[in-house]
Amino acid sequence: MAIPFENLMPQEVVTWQAGETKVIEGDSITYDPALRLTDPKLGTQKTVPGLVMHVYRENGNSVSKYWRIIQTRLIATIRPFIENGSILQRPVKVYRPGAGVKFDMEVVLLPVNYQYDANDLKSGPYVQAPRATQS
Repeated sequence: MAIPFENLMPQEVVTWQAGETKVIEGDSITYDPALRLTDPKLGTQKTVPGLVMHVYRENGNSVSKYWRIIQTRLIATIRPFIENGSILQRPVKVYRPGAGVKFDMEVVLLPVNYQYDANDLKSGPYVQAPRATQS
C-alpha cells in the first residue's frame, strides 16, 4: 500500500551518526513496493520496496515527518511489533551503532507511559541487549 498523494510531504535527507539514538512515536505505518530513493554516493535514483512510518514525535518534540525504512534487517527486527500493533501504541527507541551502510539498527519498545528524557540519548542503551525487545 502506498502513501495517499495528499499525505506526501517533502522528503528530507536524514543523516544519522554512529552511536546516535532517537526516541520516536508514530501513528501509521504502510508498505510501499516502490519507494524512490536517491543514492547519496552516485546521485542516481532507484526504486526499492520498504515501509513508510509517519512520525509525530521525535526526541520529545512534535514533528510531522515520514521515515522511509528500507533496511531489510531493520524491517525484520520491527516486524513483530508491526504485526501486533505495538509499534504504533508505544514510544520506540532506535539506536544506530555503526557507520556506513552495513550495520544493524537496534530497537526497543518503551513503556506506554514513558516520559522523554534527553539523558536516554547520551549513551548507547543497548549493551549486549537483544536486537528487538519490549520493556
